[in-house]
Amino acid sequence: MLLLIITLRRFTYMKTPILVADEHEIMRSGIVSALSSYKDFDIVAETDNGSDVLFLYREHRPSLVTLDISLPGMNGLEVARELRREDPDVKIMFLTMQLNENLLVQALRAGAKGYIIKNAERNILVEGAKAVSRGRTYFNEPVLRIMADFYVTQHVPDDLNTKSAHDFGLTGREMEILNMIVESMTSQDIADKLYISLRTVETHRSNIMQKLGLKNSAALVRFAIENGICVPPRQVV
Repeated sequence: MLLLIITLRRFTYMKTPILVADEHEIMRSGIVSALSSYKDFDIVAETDNGSDVLFLYREHRPSLVTLDISLPGMNGLEVARELRREDPDVKIMFLTMQLNENLLVQALRAGAKGYIIKNAERNILVEGAKAVSRGRTYFNEPVLRIMADFYVTQHVPDDLNTKSAHDFGLTGREMEILNMIVESMTSQDIADKLYISLRTVETHRSNIMQKLGLKNSAALVRFAIENGICVPPRQVV
């Protein structure tokens, strides 16, 4: 009988430990409830503050960390980067209401393997958590549409006679910033939107003008529009 008990304990099924970070209590409770509905998941910790995530990760070593972009203390992107520095094998999935090309690219560069919009159905959340915790990637339908649109924008020209950014030696990031300059965004606006420093934006701006042989922002905007690199901003009537 004693041998049987020891054998059973040895083969006790281990659940997947998960750490949930979301600023809003009601939303966080909903995420915890949805994930807890799956028998193989165990919510080992939850927090409403980005700065707590690193401490909780070290304490519990979860197989999956779910993050919102908007977190006090440290935002989700910053948390993801710090987690990756500490543990390159960490599994991160973003659960957020924020979705645009810039944030998605930032999240992927920060090491996210999943990105789900919060209004997704419970089964989507569970499927995503299962996939990412097992080392696969997962994106729900709205995210996949953004990814497809981004790919088309970057790789499929509207007019074969229109010059692309590559014709002028611009990188993807420089092209991204150039579009924002054409849209009359300030360097600080660009820095805030891309979650990068003001100095980094100014460096990119300087590199762009140097590659295009231009001296000021006005000439830069005119050159970009006249050469079809960027689409001019729509005029509000």
